[in-house]
Amino acid sequence: MKLILVDGQVAMLPSMRSYNPGHELRATIVRYPLLVEALVFLFEAVWDSALPILSTFTGKPDLRRQMLVSMLMTGSTDTAIAKCLNVNVRSVRRWIAEMMHEHGVRTRLQLGAALARGELIRSK
Repeated sequence: MKLILVDGQVAMLPSMRSYNPGHELRATIVRYPLLVEALVFLFEAVWDSALPILSTFTGKPDLRRQMLVSMLMTGSTDTAIAKCLNVNVRSVRRWIAEMMHEHGVRTRLQLGAALARGELIRSK
């Protein structure tokens, strides 16, 4: 779920985009105090149970890889990742394939689970 909270008084929730041509992304602005309070509570509950995303099992910091993993875990497309990292899409796909091979998985979903599992193992 994507959510923007501003000072605990305003919330913005993007609506699902239509697949019809000419339909732009829409959002709902919430200012009703009780609903904003409920959204803040929901955010904090999800935040407290979230797993940190670390990009590697070796412990070596790699900023590019951390950005790649973070963007993958937020559902970014290969094109969006390439634009953010200022590289071409083929490089992004190669890096993802290398990570999938490194973790012994075949899908992006499995990669996300492997990364989350690795973090759980390190935190014990």
